[in-house]
Amino acid sequence: MSKKLRIICFVTTLGHGGTERNLVQYCKSIDKTRFAPEVWYLHEAKKNLRPLLDEAGISTVCLNAPKSFNPIYLLKVARKLKHSGADLIHMFLPSVGYYAVASRLLFRSKIPMMYSCGGVQLLLPLQGSMMKYGLGRYCYPIVCNSEGVVDFWRAMNVDEHRLRLIYNGHDLAAVGAATGRDQQRQQLGLGGNDFVIITVGRLIETKRHVDLLEACAKIDRAGNDFQVLIVGDGPCRESLMQKTGQLGLGNHVQFLGTREDVIPLVRAADLFAFPSESEGLPNAVIEAALCEVPIIAADIKPVAEVIENGKSGTVVPVHDVDALANAIRTVMANRPQAEQMAEVAFREACLKFDLEQTIGQLEKAYLDAVQGYSGALHRQVLKP
Repeated sequence: MSKKLRIICFVTTLGHGGTERNLVQYCKSIDKTRFAPEVWYLHEAKKNLRPLLDEAGISTVCLNAPKSFNPIYLLKVARKLKHSGADLIHMFLPSVGYYAVASRLLFRSKIPMMYSCGGVQLLLPLQGSMMKYGLGRYCYPIVCNSEGVVDFWRAMNVDEHRLRLIYNGHDLAAVGAATGRDQQRQQLGLGGNDFVIITVGRLIETKRHVDLLEACAKIDRAGNDFQVLIVGDGPCRESLMQKTGQLGLGNHVQFLGTREDVIPLVRAADLFAFPSESEGLPNAVIEAALCEVPIIAADIKPVAEVIENGKSGTVVPVHDVDALANAIRTVMANRPQAEQMAEVAFREACLKFDLEQTIGQLEKAYLDAVQGYSGALHRQVLKP
């Protein structure tokens, strides 16, 4: 390869979500002698990860998208993408797919496109059609971060040769270097005997934080000193705080909001709870495994790619508050067994979700996307 490949990483915002954190980590870790990544994004977020990219010398472009859909703006960005001079457009999240697909269809852009998919929920107007007939037809490869996401694309009859499974990678050295358990507990006002339960994720309904609160309300508070740390923010924050008061948990729950020190916080806990009903591949569960913290999670397919029930963690039926409460009681009563499972989860997560391994697979995907771009990929690829 005679020159660096210029790659536009295209995302909605640079907020603190899992997708955005993955994007930043990949841009920082990729081989800069072969690839020149830059990040384009539609909206500014109040709290964003742009400073991390600035520190790494990675350029960013905010496109200042309007709050509501504007066809003239879409055409403007589509044209800008065509004339960007990039060797590859790597899209994260379907919201940016509309612009890239429009660049191909309306302006005959010849820049290869690649899409990383980390979720299976269809939330935007015409999103399913755009993903199937737009991204599914013009992107190569489509990088799926879990078997569940692979199945999602298969169900849309997208040609198998376009799909590639690459798990989210995590910096094992950085996780291992995180310290300060006692200091974190002290800063949070936690007692030495407190059993600390932590959960990490956006405060939205599908994360089912309410199930965790209701489960904790069933625990005998007279015999158990416990604290619940809820890390993340979102539209359900107020309702969850109200629910906390209604359940009499005001002295047992802390809402910590969006935090940049998630790993030290998880390390300070005795149990990681994840009752979410819908996920792509849950980064939060992976990070808990890498922190060697016992895990209880809802029984959904993506979780099964991180932990195995009874071997490396505990899974409970989705929405089953009683089962969740019983699982928490079991961990409280049998800490050594839970810690043994956490050790197994740690070893397996290190093998499966190592950032170095992921970066190697991603770099190969970039080369395949550029070198494999040919007229053959423009044929009809949707199965009858």
